[in-house]
Amino acid sequence: MPKVSIIIPVYNAEKALRKCIDSILNQEYKDFELLLMDDGSKDSSPSIQYSTIPPTVEYSLTEKGKTLIPALDTLYQWADDQMKA
Repeated sequence: MPKVSIIIPVYNAEKALRKCIDSILNQEYKDFELLLMDDGSKDSSPSIQYSTIPPTVEYSLTEKGKTLIPALDTLYQWADDQMKA
């Protein structure tokens, strides 16, 4: 079980998403899971998520129709860890 869950809601974030994911994955600390939820982006955010994330990341899920707070609540519930960020 990872010690830290990093939760990121995504919506039309194609300009920053790859840099965000790469920044997280390139940290020295590796005991984490990365949870992403795309709320029906109209840009290329979903394809960036799936093409960027290596198989070592535990979750990369897409769910449509949630606003920010319900999306964060869902991600928080998915987190399986000791600390959430």
